Amino acid sequence: MAKRIALSFARGGTLTADLLEVKAPFTCDLISRQLPAKGPVFHARWTGRECFLPVKLQEKPDRENAQFVMSRGEVMYWREFERDYGPHEMVGTEVIAFFYGPEYLRGEWRGYERANVFAQIPQAKWELMEEIGTRIWREGSEEMEVRLIRPGWRTAPKPPRKKASRVRKKIG
Repeated sequence: MAKRIALSFARGGTLTADLLEVKAPFTCDLISRQLPAKGPVFHARWTGRECFLPVKLQEKPDRENAQFVMSRGEVMYWREFERDYGPHEMVGTEVIAFFYGPEYLRGEWRGYERANVFAQIPQAKWELMEEIGTRIWREGSEEMEVRLIRPGWRTAPKPPRKKASRVRKKIG
């Protein structure tokens, strides 16, 4: 069974994505071993229909399955690669992102960028994905958690159960 990740959002919704272990084995391995990752997810300004979670991985994957044209539902990992930038251009940014529409990956002043595509959100979730992406674009950042789904695990936590109230009758 292929490994999957879950992207859960504070204002509602959970997206699942299949890891692309054949196309990006090292990226999938390094990221899945360092999950969960949690924090504010932001909407990209320069790329378009992209939402990204800043991360700080202890072990960083090298380029693998690197693309600059992103398709709907792709999940990618991006960081600055030393061989691409001079020391004055490095700002230490590193993200996990998903695309809810086809886009060119580009930075503010750097032009087109390549990123490791390591997971794919299935088409059955694209409507929810677009709803979440549009919500983040219009309403602003919210908390997101990315975690590995193990076989037999639920993709979302159970909602809290209401406690039944106990009424004591007074016997008279």
